[in-house]
Amino acid sequence: MGQLKGSALYLIAAGLLVLGIGQGIETVTHSPLVGLLIGAIALWWWQQATPASSPSPVPSRSYVQHLIQQIQRDIPKLRQVEDQARWTERLGQIEQDLSEERLRVAVLGRAGVGKTALVRAIAQQRPTASPNPFEWHLLSHPTRRVRFVEGLTAAEADLVLYVTDGLLQDQELAHLFQIQTQRLLVIMNKQDMHLPGDRHTLQEQLRERLRQWRSDVELYVTTAQPRPLKVRQNETQHHAERIWHEPQPPNLDALPQRLVAIFAQEWQSLHYAGLVRRLQRDRDTLIDQLFCERHREAQAIIRRHQWLTATTMFANPITALDLVANTALNAQMLVELSHLYGQPLTLIKATPIARALLQNLLQMGCVEVATQAIALGLKTNAATYAVGGSVQAIGAAYLCHLAGEGFITALEAGLKADDINALQAFCRDSFGRSQGRGFFQNLLGDWLKVATTG
Repeated sequence: MGQLKGSALYLIAAGLLVLGIGQGIETVTHSPLVGLLIGAIALWWWQQATPASSPSPVPSRSYVQHLIQQIQRDIPKLRQVEDQARWTERLGQIEQDLSEERLRVAVLGRAGVGKTALVRAIAQQRPTASPNPFEWHLLSHPTRRVRFVEGLTAAEADLVLYVTDGLLQDQELAHLFQIQTQRLLVIMNKQDMHLPGDRHTLQEQLRERLRQWRSDVELYVTTAQPRPLKVRQNETQHHAERIWHEPQPPNLDALPQRLVAIFAQEWQSLHYAGLVRRLQRDRDTLIDQLFCERHREAQAIIRRHQWLTATTMFANPITALDLVANTALNAQMLVELSHLYGQPLTLIKATPIARALLQNLLQMGCVEVATQAIALGLKTNAATYAVGGSVQAIGAAYLCHLAGEGFITALEAGLKADDINALQAFCRDSFGRSQGRGFFQNLLGDWLKVATTG
């Protein structure tokens, strides 16, 4: 249905495009036929020029192994040996899961809906001699965990059983509607809590709500742990009444049989899809970790070079900014940063880039802004205010900081290290972000530590 709807919309859009282009050309050519013909040619060209969207890979064993190999290639990039060992262990667990014929089932629902009793009742109906094809994980939302195997979330499970007692709350619906892609069975448990007349109404209301959301969701009505039946027996011999509570067997509807059928018919597709979700989450987490590590290392390089530049200028004070000296110092910083981000520059290539960035910053008035803020801050410290070279030193450090920040921001955005025009734009953004009074106060504080200890 979705494909038919998309095709219909596409045909309507295509027709409007042809008519629109043809009508526009008709006003020039005064010929409707020529206008429509040229419009059709333009539509054909647009179809050829528009790249087709690549479909998502179908979860399979080979695709799972491909994702594992991707992560394995990135693990050695981590700086800490402990992190590498942890990730290697994590992948080893996933490889072990890949070799097992078992579905990881998340039983999700708020506390008190009977998740534990449901799993126990399902297990009791399984023949003792047959292998257990399910690995159960009981999760309670929003935060409480009844039983939780480390590393699994509801989003990573192969199959999700969402358990409710029929009294769906807004928070329950919010959690339920977050399950978008997984195989989902909704279990309405504890039916003996409701009056017979209310049970059917609750079932139909929930069934209709689920149908409006996802047509593939199945609903089962159960009583995993029925209330005992109260039995009265009159003993005529002793003229007494004997009362006891008779346990009742669970009523699981057709749920156990359906689970067996799902495992027999859909095991591989569900199993591989669950592993793909886990690996995609792990890959995103690893990429974020690598990004943060590299960013921290880049910040350390910038700080080291900005204070190297400051101490150089402080040791050789001049009345104005020495563009040549700053270019040489900043070029070495760009070389180190480019190697860190996998786009290595030589010192010869980095020098004109550093010069262009500094000239761009000077044209934007960075020196004037820095000089005013720095001079105002130095007046509050008599020891540094007496040293004339402090203004030039911190100004040079400020320019070095802006150039370095703009450079790594551009590289993290996917730009080339030698794209000078784009780098200048990112330096302008860096300048805009670092004009606050708090930034200069921190810069001055760091300089006082460098000047007093060095």
